Amino acid sequence: MGSRLAIAEAVSVPGVTVETASSERDARARMRRRAYALVLVEQDLGSMDGLDLLVELRSSHPETDRALVTTRLGVDATRGAIERAGLAFVVHKPWSPASLRATVREVLGGRPDFATWSRLPTRRPKSGPTEPSESPRDLGRQHEIIVRGLLAGFNSCEFESEVYELLHAELSESLGVERWLWLNEERDLAMRIAGDWPIEEALPSASLSERERMLLARARRSFRITRLEATGAGRDGLVCLGLAIRVAGRRAASGLVWLEARSASVFAAMLRELQAGLEMAFRRIREAQVRAEAARRLARRVSEELRTPVGALTHAIDRLRGEAERAGLPPEWVDRVSSESRRVVEAVEHLEGEMLSEAALDFGNAG
Repeated sequence: MGSRLAIAEAVSVPGVTVETASSERDARARMRRRAYALVLVEQDLGSMDGLDLLVELRSSHPETDRALVTTRLGVDATRGAIERAGLAFVVHKPWSPASLRATVREVLGGRPDFATWSRLPTRRPKSGPTEPSESPRDLGRQHEIIVRGLLAGFNSCEFESEVYELLHAELSESLGVERWLWLNEERDLAMRIAGDWPIEEALPSASLSERERMLLARARRSFRITRLEATGAGRDGLVCLGLAIRVAGRRAASGLVWLEARSASVFAAMLRELQAGLEMAFRRIREAQVRAEAARRLARRVSEELRTPVGALTHAIDRLRGEAERAGLPPEWVDRVSSESRRVVEAVEHLEGEMLSEAALDFGNAG
């Protein structure tokens, strides 16, 4: 997983602020500014071991006496290090929002300010004793809260996969979603999310089952949320819905979702409310990816240019000219610096040309 947004959504509770840090430096800065009741760190941070960071934070912030560590290592292999760090809790990855919420509730359950912890109702069992049902008004209010939370959450997603994770985390348990299948139409790569994870990513569409490919083909016929198939008996069965995400009028992604028939109409209505927000999030994410790729190309080009003396000198002149203009120096001064520097460049180019000519002549004589 590794999604900061998904972690924040999973552990958030009413009336409690959840903050995420994008780096170790950011985490330290936040810890200096305020005290936290709980610190959640992934052990595999990449540039730094999460346990080392927690030990450092614990020694400098002794008031932080609770922490969770998520790890892909075995719990037993990690527990000793966590205890030595003075930390008591570990969650094994891949985790699901439900299990992480339950663990956080257990960790913080004794704190008075967490007494109002609440969760959306889980789906009711298909058989067994009847339970008092909530009024349509209460359910409508809860669904409205979910939609608002998702629309706000989309704005924080940095990758399309985080959008999918957030949808799954918020909608699956309360509306009986069994699994999702998303296809990136531009890259022709699919992503599956089922149950409590793990996620299957970067699946070539050719590797999907024949039925999945058939359902995707049917879903592509419309930009609307469409009911593609139903299995099982009545409201206890499953239905498959198809949906589309558009960017600049073109289909950017196609999705399939399998869920309980009893929730299908409510789920479809919520997706219609979310569709515009989904498309805005995808447009923002893809525009950011295009800008990032353009910046990478420019960096590669500059790097290649700077490998030659003339390229390095030209780059320095252009930079100096820009700094002079920003400093408000007279245009005559800027032009003089530019023209004199240009003469140096031309002299270097001439020298390079002579050297190449001599090298070619020597090569010809040697032959």
